[in-house]
This record gives sequence, structure tokens and C-alpha cells, in this order.
Amino acid sequence: MTRQGPADRDQNSKSWSVVINELRRDTSRSEGLLNHQFEDALITEYDALTVPWQPPEGLGSIPADLRTEAVLVLQRQLDVAERLACAITVSRRQQQLAARIGGGVPTPAPAFFDSVI
Repeated sequence: MTRQGPADRDQNSKSWSVVINELRRDTSRSEGLLNHQFEDALITEYDALTVPWQPPEGLGSIPADLRTEAVLVLQRQLDVAERLACAITVSRRQQQLAARIGGGVPTPAPAFFDSVI
């Protein structure tokens, strides 16, 4: 195992701070979508959030002073995931009900029939 010097630890801490802030921002955007705060940008925001997150290469272990912050972000992510699951379930039920009630788009019927032709 390679020992890290102070400069390496500082860089690792900065890298983790950036990662945690990105995850926090993405979680906030997801919460905003759930709360309909970004309705105008819904499609764009959704597209941006569908890219799977990958940790940066070379990211070392999380520094002890950032663990609490990381756990809080994780808890928010889990809360958002649970709320998303509920929202998806509600949306599916609404779609099923709308399909049963609506029965599709009615086809136009002729208003009269001209038998002289």
C-alpha cells in the first residue's frame, strides 16, 4: 500500500469535495423535477440526469472529514429514489385510469348522409 503525502491527501480531499458537490447538485435537480420546479426545462433536465454516474478515475478513499457530508448526500439520494418510485407508481395508475376512461380518440362521424348521389 502506498502512503500518501500531505499534498496527495489535500488533492484527494479536493477531488472528493468536487464529487460530493456534483452528486449534491444532481440530487437537487432530481428533487426539483419531483417538485415540478423546472417544468419548462423538464425534458432537458431529465436527459441530463439519465447519464449514469461514474466515479472519476484515480479517486482515492474518502477522507474522514468528508464522510458525514457524503452520508447526508447518500441519504438525500435514497429519499429521492423512494419518492421517484412512488411517483412512477402513481403515474402508471393515472395512465391506466385515463386509458380506461378515455377509450382513445373518437373517430369523426359524418354529420349527414346524402342518398341522392
